[in-house]
Formats: sequence, structure tokens, C-alpha cells
Amino acid sequence: MSRTGKALSPDFVSRCIIKAAAKEGIVLNQKKWKIINSILSTLPTKPNPCHIAKWCNLKVKEALAPFSEYKEEADIICREVRKEILYFLNEEEFSRLANLLKEKKISKPMPQWIRNNSYALYLSIKRGFRNADNGIDWKFVFDKFDIQKFSYRRLIKYGGDKDKIIKRLSDLLEKENPPFFSPNWIERHNGSLDKQIGIVFKNDWDQVISRLDKKWHDKWRYKGAVKEVNFYKGTSEFRRLVKKHQHELYTLYACLNKEDKRKRNLVALDFIAAAQEGNLLSLNLLLDSLQLTVWAEEDYNGWRDFTVEMREKIKRSIFLFDLLKGDNFYNYLRRTLLTSCLPLQGIHAFSLNDYFDGGDEFLERTLTHLQVEEVDNVIKNIKLVMNKQ
Repeated sequence: MSRTGKALSPDFVSRCIIKAAAKEGIVLNQKKWKIINSILSTLPTKPNPCHIAKWCNLKVKEALAPFSEYKEEADIICREVRKEILYFLNEEEFSRLANLLKEKKISKPMPQWIRNNSYALYLSIKRGFRNADNGIDWKFVFDKFDIQKFSYRRLIKYGGDKDKIIKRLSDLLEKENPPFFSPNWIERHNGSLDKQIGIVFKNDWDQVISRLDKKWHDKWRYKGAVKEVNFYKGTSEFRRLVKKHQHELYTLYACLNKEDKRKRNLVALDFIAAAQEGNLLSLNLLLDSLQLTVWAEEDYNGWRDFTVEMREKIKRSIFLFDLLKGDNFYNYLRRTLLTSCLPLQGIHAFSLNDYFDGGDEFLERTLTHLQVEEVDNVIKNIKLVMNKQ
């Protein structure tokens, strides 16, 4: 499959949008077309599947962020259009496999067959060809092969069947009949079931509980993600914190040693306390500094193509951190980000001539030591200036 990709025009994407809207019964008015045209102006001209993933995750989401009233319709259209674009980019490979199916007289192929005959296409399908339930849209894929009958039992075995998972949970509840239950209760009584829920439902507990019998709804106990916060600018409060930590603020952006990290955590805890009360200036300072920290560390490379999601995850971590029980926010954030990005990571096996799944060349990830040297120089310069004052 070509790395540079095929030429992709805004007209083609517009036709895909119109087709998707007509299929789902969505009316595209003048305001919506204005938004669409602004998005199309950022369309990469000769993309590969990785470029399309970055475009959807960054440019499209950023353009749609101010228009929350269209989010549901936009998600539907984006999902359908992304599949059409990826099919267009991989059309030659689809044709090759279609001819191979006819040549070998395979009438009922499985996803594993695609994996064995075109692993690159299989990866592209897994990442981009999604249905409304966020599962792989194999019907769309096999429709392109003009095949009506296909088998995906192996996919269910490894990917998880939602109905079967809910039945297992219902059977467990009927057997134990607990007065209350929670994610921790499920993990203690059936660890494998808890893992399946995490993988298949992405820990979307609202979706899980809504599928259970109503008698279990009132027995569900799960701490809300974030309490309701009334935000305020809080300039004077923010200035007091800045003045209090004026000699340690640099640690929020870079640390040279363990002592700097200790200071950084103490500074962050004060700003977190203010942010949790709704201080916007403190929250924005934390988000900006923490985002730079994540970008600078190689351990977080799994988030490189998901900037919007990463910032939202950092924000949630700030509000979810328990100041009474925890004393090291950065360890908490590290565990959260590393665990949360596991589903976003691609394969890691590569040779010196290969590309990573994220679209980066091998050499792009061997420059970390240079970045570290640059950060060290910046910190030293900051300290010199502050000592002179």
C-alpha cells in the first residue's frame, strides 16, 4: 500500500458527505455546509490512511468543537465518510483481493483471510471501518467485495459479543443477588468478565447497565466521574499562587533532577486544589504545562495522534485526583495516561526501513536525546535569570 496516498479532492469528500447524510436522513442546511467547507479546506491533498486518521482526530474535531448541537449528526457522517475515504485510498488492494477470491473460488471468507492475504489492509480496516457500536463494520467491507455471505465467528470470539457479556453479568447477579454492585464488585467476583467489559464496552457503564434488567438499575453504585463545577476566572487567587511559587514555576514545564520533581508536585497540588474549585486560570496553566510534559516524554507516544482526547484525559485526571488520599499527582497521571492509551497503540515491530503505525518514520523517534538536551539548556537559562533577580 502506498505511503504517499492517492490524490483526494474536496469534491469527492463532499459527495461522500451528501451520500452519508441521505443514507441517515440528515438534512444539510446552509450553516452546516459552511462548517463542512471550513473542514474541507484543511483536507490533505495526497493522504494515506494515517494522514486521514490524524485529520479526523485533530482538524475535524477541532472544527466541530464549537458546534455541540451538531455532534450526533457529525459523528454519524464522519464515521461513514471516513470509511468511504479509506476504501477509495485502498481501492486497488480491495480489487486485488476481490480477484483473488474469485480465482480461489472462496464464497464465504472470514476476516482472518483478509489478515493473511493483506495485513496492511486488515490494519486499516480495524482502525477506520467502524459501525455505530464502534465495532468493525465487516458488512461494509464485504459489500465492497460484492459478497453477501461471510463468517465472523472468530471476530466474536476475540472481540467479544456484547449480548453474551450482558448475559454473563446477568447470570452472575442472579447467582450472587448482591444488595448493591459496582465495577469493583464485578472485578472481585469475575475478573475475566470485568476485563471483557473494559475491552468491548470501553468501560461505558451507562451502556452496560441500560442493557440489564431494570431491577438491577437501582442497585448500581458507581462514583460519578466529576462533580459539577462552577467555573470562575479567579485572577487574584491565581496571582497569589503564582507569587507563592514564583521560584518553582519552571518545574511545571521541565525538571532536571528528583528535587525539581518534588517541587513540581507540591506546586501542582496547590493549582489542582484551585482548579477543582473552578479556577479557570489555574486549570489552563495545568493543562498547558501537563500537555507539554506529555509531548516531551517518549512513554506517551501512544497519544501523539490524539491531542484532543489527551487534553480531555488530563483535564479529567485533574478533577478526579483525590487531594486527601493522594500525594503525587504526576504518578497518578502517568498511570492513567499509560493505561488509557493502550487501545490507541498500534504494532511496535519494525525494521530500519519500516514506518510506525502512527505514520512516523523510524528516525523521527530517535531524536529524544536532542530534545532532552534542549530542555536542559532552557531550564539552566531560566535558573540563571531567576538567580540574577
